[in-house]
Amino acid sequence: MIHILIQQRPIFCINLFQVAPIAIADGMMECTANLLKNSGLLFIYGPFKVDGRYITPSNEEFDTTLLSYKVPEWGLKDIADITLAAQKHGLDLKERIDMPSNNFTLIYGFAPGVG
Repeated sequence: MIHILIQQRPIFCINLFQVAPIAIADGMMECTANLLKNSGLLFIYGPFKVDGRYITPSNEEFDTTLLSYKVPEWGLKDIADITLAAQKHGLDLKERIDMPSNNFTLIYGFAPGVG
């Protein structure tokens, strides 16, 4: 994967999904597809759910805290929902890297045959 990262222009994105509706992911993926012009990678970092499940007790506690504010769009998003938003714009999840402190880095790039 390192040689791909060197050859392409990455876009780094600060994860805002915990306090934003999932529609933000759709808009971000649309912008990414337009900006990357069929090359490059999108990096997203943060805690997420995986198949509707919490990966760690601390992620569940963080989500419970967010949900306690009673703002409907706040809370951990599922990697599957973010990937679905990406696929609408020709992007695929290329790699999911487990990170310290119960987070993930998600790397999205163009699907085969796009471009």
